[in-house]
Amino acid sequence: MKSRRSPSISEADVQIFRETVGAVRPLRRGDMNPLPRPRPRPARLRGPLREPLPLDELLGPGSAAAHERLDGPLQFLLPGLEMVTLRRLKRGAWLPQDELDLHHMTAAHARVALLGFLEESCHAGFRCVRVIHGKGLGSSMGGPVLKLLADQLLRGHDQVLAFASARPEQGGNGAMLVLLRRQ
Repeated sequence: MKSRRSPSISEADVQIFRETVGAVRPLRRGDMNPLPRPRPRPARLRGPLREPLPLDELLGPGSAAAHERLDGPLQFLLPGLEMVTLRRLKRGAWLPQDELDLHHMTAAHARVALLGFLEESCHAGFRCVRVIHGKGLGSSMGGPVLKLLADQLLRGHDQVLAFASARPEQGGNGAMLVLLRRQ
């Protein structure tokens, strides 16, 4: 079998190439953009998701204690897990692999969107996701309804290990990082 060699390039072609391209220099390692990571392939859920509470129970008068803790940052750690897990989540040990923005959604739409997003994220094998709920400044209910909804739905979700309000550059108290079970 004959080996293929590229035909030799004439001096005229080299000259035309240099005139067209101009002066070039090799890229330094720091100048290169890293290739995007491929998304993990979907993984199978270990068990069925728990049925969430009805919307009126989440946002009703019985949730007054929950309203009080919503002024500051949110956090949750599944009982039995070490506190270091929550600290690592807050410090950014896991980068969000996807995000959901709940801004301008009604509570009913946000609930469906959040539960669907969590299910898709678990099926995709994501470990950490960001949920943007906003601070509730434009709420007609006079408070952070979506923040309360997200807080309570995430606390009751089987696949959620921990969550914490995001760092200021990632949305601060208007967003949270959610750590999901490994699939």
